[in-house]
Amino acid sequence: MENITLDPESSKNIPNKSLQAQRALLLRELEEAERSEEKTPAERDEIHRLKQTYNQLVEVESNIGRRTCRDPFQVLPVELWKDILPPNVDELLTLTLVSSHWFHSLTSMSVLWTNIILDACNGDYLAKAITCLNLSRPVVFHLTILLSPDQWGTVAPLMDPLFE
Repeated sequence: MENITLDPESSKNIPNKSLQAQRALLLRELEEAERSEEKTPAERDEIHRLKQTYNQLVEVESNIGRRTCRDPFQVLPVELWKDILPPNVDELLTLTLVSSHWFHSLTSMSVLWTNIILDACNGDYLAKAITCLNLSRPVVFHLTILLSPDQWGTVAPLMDPLFE
């Protein structure tokens, strides 16, 4: 068999049956080349080349018809989003930066933003809490307050307008 070099992009138009036939022919040639006990360096090189070509064919064959990675928000039903997305607000906020589509998809789903934690140990906890309160509307949310009474006394007046 002549030396074949396959480029996955240029081989997309090769019919799958043609690839299967080439693969079968390569396998036969490979089996014949490997039959002899002692091999010369040239025979070993030929076996190596045949194996590489065979692997290229298998890769091209597996890529035929394979779709490129698609946006999970376009593929998966909305009902599954909550199950696959992280419950952590920091991670959700990071995911909103992936694209404008992800931003709109995530911020439009109120149930993702219902776990609100007020904890002074976490940086920007007030900004995150207010963001979650606004994005969780009109869904019922869960508020966890891990603040001292003095800290809560400072924070509570800021929250009043959000509960009206």
